[in-house]
Amino acid sequence: MKKILLTLLFISIAFGGLIAQTENSKEKSNPIKFSGFVDFYYLYDFNQPFTNDRAPFAFAYQRHNELNINLGLIKAAYDDGKVFANIALQTGTYARDNYAAEPAELRNIAEANVGINLTDKLTFDAGVFPSHIGVESAINQGCYNLTRSLMADGSPYFETGARLNYNFAPKWNFSALVLNGWQNIYDNNDNKALGSQLTFAPKENITLNYSTFYGNEMPKGSPALMRFFQDFYIQYTDLFPNFSATVVFDHMLQQNLTGGNDEVFTFSGLFYYQFENTGIGARVEHYNDPTGVVNSTGTPNGFQVTSGSLNFDWNVKENVMWRFEGKSYNSLDAILFTSNPLNPSKTGAFVATSLSIAF
Repeated sequence: MKKILLTLLFISIAFGGLIAQTENSKEKSNPIKFSGFVDFYYLYDFNQPFTNDRAPFAFAYQRHNELNINLGLIKAAYDDGKVFANIALQTGTYARDNYAAEPAELRNIAEANVGINLTDKLTFDAGVFPSHIGVESAINQGCYNLTRSLMADGSPYFETGARLNYNFAPKWNFSALVLNGWQNIYDNNDNKALGSQLTFAPKENITLNYSTFYGNEMPKGSPALMRFFQDFYIQYTDLFPNFSATVVFDHMLQQNLTGGNDEVFTFSGLFYYQFENTGIGARVEHYNDPTGVVNSTGTPNGFQVTSGSLNFDWNVKENVMWRFEGKSYNSLDAILFTSNPLNPSKTGAFVATSLSIAF
């Protein structure tokens, strides 16, 4: 991975310099842009889990009592007005945990996609790209909170497929997707999944989103069990001066082997107050997966967890953020790791800090 990142960095410098030399005027724009992100963190779980992987349901900021990189990313983006493309390579514990099911040669791919502007309102792109589901992303500087929610870790961060995007009205946007599956690059069966996303922005500071996923996630050779997932959120920035809020609700139905459906639902409220160079974020959420469709526990009540967090942020510079967070869990069953693998707990809490830079 180190060699890959160094190679991409060398190419970006060399190619950027070549383009700069061939420009005929200052007005000529460069269609290639480079960016990067590094997120260093430390997390301490008060349950002192028997393994440094603090929880099987967490896929970001996963390591306990360890100085580590959650995400290191370097990206090249191309856009000449007609054709656009992105390639981003990654490393860190986020990449390790979220891409564990992928072949080794694919685990460092965060993005790899190419697209065409068919008209000024219609675009088509294909490849590996960020998920159309959810309001949180892997890059913490774009989120209200340092760590990710239970629902973010329980739904796709990335997906592979083709997407048609139509901005059919000034305040409306619709996307239709054909995907390899729930969260994968390497397909685990011969079926393709379908996705959709509809966004409406009635005002500059209000966004309403409805996303869906429909597909079979069972391995090849197993009976097909269709999954239907819905994600709905309302995001309100500057609800009143310097205060923003987002409410998210997810719902899933998946067929089971008895001919019925298993049901999962989750709710999250995210809040943020911005001061001049600091900010305070909070989150409350509940995840209800009683039959273990997403998070299998082997316990009578499955994965039914309520969580709350509070974070303080310091914007050291415009692109540098230092964050501190405390988070607690309360589970209906004893499923949270402790120092004794035979004696899990119903409650848990941790503190975490992250220093990140975007460039």
